[in-house]
Amino acid sequence: MFDEEEGVSTLMDFCTDIAVQFARAYLDTGIDVIAVVDPMISQIGPDHFEEVVAPSLNRIFDAVAVRDADGLSSLFVCGNATRNLEVMAETTCDNICVDENVDLKKLGEVCRSAGKSFGDNLKLTTVLLLGDADATRRDVARCLREAGDGPGFMLAPGFDLPYACKPENVEVVAGIVHDAYQRQVALSLPDVVDDGRFRISD
Repeated sequence: MFDEEEGVSTLMDFCTDIAVQFARAYLDTGIDVIAVVDPMISQIGPDHFEEVVAPSLNRIFDAVAVRDADGLSSLFVCGNATRNLEVMAETTCDNICVDENVDLKKLGEVCRSAGKSFGDNLKLTTVLLLGDADATRRDVARCLREAGDGPGFMLAPGFDLPYACKPENVEVVAGIVHDAYQRQVALSLPDVVDDGRFRISD
C-alpha cells in the first residue's frame, strides 16, 4: 500500500472480480447471506480503508443486491477494528459482524444509525473454550447489555467455535437470551477463568 500502490489496486480489482463471481454462484445455489471476511481491517486506518478496501467491498455487496433482491451481505472483521466502524458502516453491506475485541456498544450505535444489523462478540477462548457455564452466562449477559435495547443485534461467537468448546457452555446461551432474570443473576457472578489447572477470580 505504501511501496506499490498501483500493484495493490490491480490485485484488489482481480480479487474482487473473483469474489463477485463466487458470490453470484453462491446466490444461484440458494445461499441467503454472502459474508466477506476480512482479517486485516484492524491493521489499517479509516483513510486506507476508504481508499483501498471500501470500493472492492461495495462492488461485492452491490453485486449481491443486483443478483438477488432477497440476498443479504455481511462484513465480518477480525481484531480490534473499532477505529474503522464508521467507515465500515458507510459500505453497502446489510450487516457487520465483529470479534470480541471490538467495542460492542459503539458498534451498535454506528450500525443502528446506518440502518444495519450487527452481531457476534462472545469471547471464544477465555469463555467458550476455557470458561465454564457461569462464565458463558456472564458473557452473554454482557453482550446483550452492551448491544442495547434497539433492533438489529445478533448474538454469536466472535468467530468459529473452537473444536474443543464445551457443549454445556453453548447450551446455556438460549436461557440467558430469553430470561431477563437469568441475565441479571449472570451479571452478578464472579469473574472466573478455569482451564482445568487453576481458577482465577477477582
